[in-house]
Amino acid sequence: MLLLVVAMVKPAAAVEHPDIEFAPRTYQCVKVFAAPKIDGLSEDTAWQSAAWSDYFVDINGDAELEPSLGTRFKMLWDDSYLYVYAELAEPHIQASLTERDSVIYRDNDFELFIDPDSDNHLYAELEVNALGTVWDLLLDRPYRDGGEGIDGWDIHGLQLAISLDGTVNDPSDTDDGWSVELAIPWDSLAELTASPTPPLPGDRWRVNFSRVQHAVRVDDGRYAGSSDDDHDNWVWSPQGIVAMHCPEMWGIVQFAGGIVVPGLPELNSEDYARQALMCMYYWQHDYREEHGEFAAAKVERWYRDYPLPEVDNFRDWLVQDAIWASPSQFRFSMSNGAATLSIDETGRISRFDGPLSELQYEDESEEETPAEADAEVGPPAEESTADDGDDAVRSSTDGRDTPPEGQS
Repeated sequence: MLLLVVAMVKPAAAVEHPDIEFAPRTYQCVKVFAAPKIDGLSEDTAWQSAAWSDYFVDINGDAELEPSLGTRFKMLWDDSYLYVYAELAEPHIQASLTERDSVIYRDNDFELFIDPDSDNHLYAELEVNALGTVWDLLLDRPYRDGGEGIDGWDIHGLQLAISLDGTVNDPSDTDDGWSVELAIPWDSLAELTASPTPPLPGDRWRVNFSRVQHAVRVDDGRYAGSSDDDHDNWVWSPQGIVAMHCPEMWGIVQFAGGIVVPGLPELNSEDYARQALMCMYYWQHDYREEHGEFAAAKVERWYRDYPLPEVDNFRDWLVQDAIWASPSQFRFSMSNGAATLSIDETGRISRFDGPLSELQYEDESEEETPAEADAEVGPPAEESTADDGDDAVRSSTDGRDTPPEGQS
């Protein structure tokens, strides 16, 4: 009986991954030509042209864990700044941290995460409490991949204002909430990307917002801090895991110029293709945990335990693909013939224009390097030759020997 129980236990994942349908929220950020006054209020004419976001949800995306308090935001941009205005319902406004770059989430806070080029690396995090105390930091990569927060990085020129609809740190009354207004200079965000800053109309950035809400505790007529375990995490776009540092699950903000198309931006095939690459990333790390090395070929149903998008959503990226692996590194690439997406063992997604190009060997006796693998080409899926003798094994990008029902 014991053996049966052991056999039924699912091995722990090497890198814990989101467990939710890939359906990030989207937002259209409108350009304005009269900047709002940064005063913590939304009464400016500029803010009237910005739509409210959806209300925040539980970080896991569990509909049964609906937040007890409402949180939503608006965004705008011009040639100098990215603007954010957020509104947080709160009957007990409280904050204690006053020193910049304190660990602000130990208070109730509002948080912003920005990855301009959607590569999962080199992104910014900004946290602020009801006193207007800021923690801004840079991450070279997510914590799951050995990243570290760089506290010494600052958003130079940041403008911020807090507005309180109530009193802070007074348990004797009931408050309505607080709001935060931000103006973030493009010059600071330019450090995160080679993409244009300010962005061009139509550009899409990965962005998410979070709110940490601690349990209310009153001791001797004062608010008392709660433990780190006694809090809720509410977010704009659900993560499917209690971790904000999974950038692939963040929402998508599309920048609009003079012509604004009503409604929310839709996901496109590249969004789904990027998520398919992340499924490969998680599968490779689990494979290495079990076998001691990364896989140089996809096995049947590699996607089984991962939220892989339906293949029809990114079928145009199946024109070419290539996989290369050594015991400690891997790279997987796929192309739609006009552009190529690639992911490595650190979870970094690269994009470049053009199809995969043929690899040229100077000395066939030498082992292939990861840099050479970036240029690897695979034939169309129907002509895949997985056992052609190359170090980089080619196979159909969706990882299936035959398409599932409804996707032939």
